[in-house]
Amino acid sequence: MVNGVVLIFFIVLVVLGALYFLGVFNGKTASVAQRPLVTTMFNELGLPPGTNWSITFAGKFITTTAAAADFSTPSGNYSYALGDAISSGCVYTPSSFSGSALAGYQWNVTYTISVCVATFTEVGLPNATKWTVSYDRINNSGTGTAITFFISPGTFIFTVGAPTVGNCTYNPSPSSGDLKTGNSQQIIYYGSRGSCK
Repeated sequence: MVNGVVLIFFIVLVVLGALYFLGVFNGKTASVAQRPLVTTMFNELGLPPGTNWSITFAGKFITTTAAAADFSTPSGNYSYALGDAISSGCVYTPSSFSGSALAGYQWNVTYTISVCVATFTEVGLPNATKWTVSYDRINNSGTGTAITFFISPGTFIFTVGAPTVGNCTYNPSPSSGDLKTGNSQQIIYYGSRGSCK
């Protein structure tokens, strides 16, 4: 008899639990509890205003030119990933490309310049003529219409060589000057002597 009473009591508990889960216990609708959403903010430091940068957090991707990126997720620890940012011909590298961050807090991401580009283009030389540029005491030459330097940020002095093709010497204008990284300089060549075509 005792075992029968225990069995009946157990069955009643199971039925009541099922009814409660299905939302019909006491005529109320049940809802599955979810973790509340929290806001996680990543603040960028070091980029020029208006620079585009991107971040992925908790599987969500944001690209923005604002100084901060906001994510709404349930609380927890999530992974993030960042990429380089480019502004005015310079590449900015984040302090950390990837890691994990606790949701619901503010995190700072610091960018620093890693390398800049300076480009020299030529006009006036015969096709495939080799020409040379020295920039910040680094020599670079080519046979195309552009010579590019990847260099630390700053303003540096440049000098341009005068190539000779056959009996014709081509003089550059300007032949020297200074150029800030992230910019370009056009060099115009003029034949100076001989049978220049």
